[in-house]
Amino acid sequence: MKKRNNIIIHFCFFLTLISSILSLNGCDKKQQEQSPQKSFLEFTNEIFREQVTSDTISLHYVLADPKNFGIGEITPSLGEFSAKQMQENASICKEYLTTLKSYDYEQLTKEEQLIYDCLKSSLELDSSMADDIYLQEALGPTSGLQAQLPILFAEYAFNSKKDIEDYILLLYDLGRYYSEVEEFEREKSKRGYFMSDETADAIIKQCQSFIENPEQNFLIQCFSEKLNDVKELSKDDKILLEEKNRDAVLESVIPAYQSLIDTLTALKGTGKSTRGLCGYDGGKKYYEKMAQSNTGSSKSVKEMKQALNNEYKACMTTMAMLQQKNPNILDEFDSIQYPVNEPKEIIEYLKKAIQNDFPLLEEVSYSIKYFHESLQDHLNPAMYLIPPIDDANQNNIYINPKSQNQNEQLFSTLAHEGYPGHLYQNVYLRKINPAPIRRLLSPTGYEEGWATYVEAYSYELAGLEESMATLLSANTIAFQCLYSLTDIGINYDGWDLNDTLSFWMPLGIDRETVEEIYLSMASEPCVYLPYAIGCLEFLELRESAEDELGDKFSLKEFHTFLMNLGPAPFDIIEEHMEQWIDTIK
Repeated sequence: MKKRNNIIIHFCFFLTLISSILSLNGCDKKQQEQSPQKSFLEFTNEIFREQVTSDTISLHYVLADPKNFGIGEITPSLGEFSAKQMQENASICKEYLTTLKSYDYEQLTKEEQLIYDCLKSSLELDSSMADDIYLQEALGPTSGLQAQLPILFAEYAFNSKKDIEDYILLLYDLGRYYSEVEEFEREKSKRGYFMSDETADAIIKQCQSFIENPEQNFLIQCFSEKLNDVKELSKDDKILLEEKNRDAVLESVIPAYQSLIDTLTALKGTGKSTRGLCGYDGGKKYYEKMAQSNTGSSKSVKEMKQALNNEYKACMTTMAMLQQKNPNILDEFDSIQYPVNEPKEIIEYLKKAIQNDFPLLEEVSYSIKYFHESLQDHLNPAMYLIPPIDDANQNNIYINPKSQNQNEQLFSTLAHEGYPGHLYQNVYLRKINPAPIRRLLSPTGYEEGWATYVEAYSYELAGLEESMATLLSANTIAFQCLYSLTDIGINYDGWDLNDTLSFWMPLGIDRETVEEIYLSMASEPCVYLPYAIGCLEFLELRESAEDELGDKFSLKEFHTFLMNLGPAPFDIIEEHMEQWIDTIK
């Protein structure tokens, strides 16, 4: 067994700026006065337009051409970040919910009923979390704004000169935006909700690394290459824009990160909890809501814990049986040979290998990129950046070279991020062309659960001996269960570092690694949970379908059903699966 199976964090552009607020951002209250006479799709499209125009980055990453969706010019801005804004967002969520319930469910089409169910589930969860503003956190070592915004800036597509000008204005807006985040952190500190010193130190170190060499900052380095994509630019235009970008980075971005460093340094020592989220007033109840919101599962935390324990024991039993049959299998574990090793080759291999068990997908363009050196120490092994709804060509997978020391990791990582994982699932979603609002209602547990489910399955596609493929799959799921049990232990049950050491060290994990795990989960509650719980939900759905259909069960048809339905909370998927099973019977 490997000492540590790295978690692959998949960043959704929309959640990047919203994960610490509410799933649906706010807008002018006057715009919220919906009329029951409007068609249901008009109502949901209006919600969609209001959400994606709340900040320029969300709009730019969701839509390549907003005009086609009835959206005009908006003033470039990173949006607002304040307790007052969050409270307004909560009121708007409740207004959305009231209007939603005014529609006659039975008069809606099947697709509209699916949207209704997904939207209702999301709004109800958001509304239930609205009173816990100061338990929300915008900053975190891997999923925080300070970690993700540089990537979003670096990948901000330039389709026209105006895109470039808007981008530079966003860089200049960063100081104002971070000042609002800093004020929110000061208020959290006054109320006893500030982060631990260990978390603050990790974020400070990350920020310092990002601005260590200002003139060589990667936002300056990558800018010139992107200008080549804009054909309307003359040579003089490019020189002038390069100067403007450089000035924006040096005059706004670097000072904004330095200000964030100074604020967090000043607030150190004011954090009240050293035991995760449950150490704060109301934190345990908030974790319960957060767990359901992030996973898309209707299970209670206690039920999640039981499911994780059961699956972990099942995986360990499988691995023990395999070792009993072949005492050398763990030695063979470290010398696995994969059919291909280079990223591009792995993606192309997987595209062909999945065709027997997954529905076909048209050819799509994609790029393999690498995290800049200044970010490699602080980001996870890989990520897939979701492309705009109306542009199938922007599929980018980032790899962290420092996390890819074994071919096994790279193969499974690209199955998770590429085929049949995030890239495949998101491109297929575009293929079925759902209403735009559904792109904003995809539970993290669905997306990460699917990617983890197929990551474990990918070993069967690698041409490995059957027992080794089974061992690797069980090992992957077992570690995901361990991480999630630790997440619950720290943030719900109140484990301290000694409790976490007692849980991990008997498994052969060294103290330094356990300390890293503890800090990661105490700093960012529920980041790990969607991977394991989402995966277990998919495994439960598959097992249920197999039991019901017997000889009529087809793995490819099961996967086709899931892809054609698209993202949704798991209880909703289960209802639709029962209907699917009935049609086959």
